[in-house]
Amino acid sequence: MLVVLNLAGNDVCNGHPGFEHMTKPEDFYKNIKTFLAYMDILLPNGSFIVFMGQVQGLKVYDAIHDVMHVSDGNFESNIIASWCDV
Repeated sequence: MLVVLNLAGNDVCNGHPGFEHMTKPEDFYKNIKTFLAYMDILLPNGSFIVFMGQVQGLKVYDAIHDVMHVSDGNFESNIIASWCDV
């Protein structure tokens, strides 16, 4: 079995300036270790877990914010809004 885990970093959309409301590195590490321990019990032998990091969202936005979106041509309203629930 293959499990793909996207580390998208929703902390950036928490609505608070600075880093105080973001996940602390030690909490992140603890949570990942807990997740892996659970997956070790749940998944069959020979399974794989792929961790995918999220690119910096601002760079993505800067590169494609004015590109027509497939649904209605508005990248910002369809994608950025879904990222940060604005």
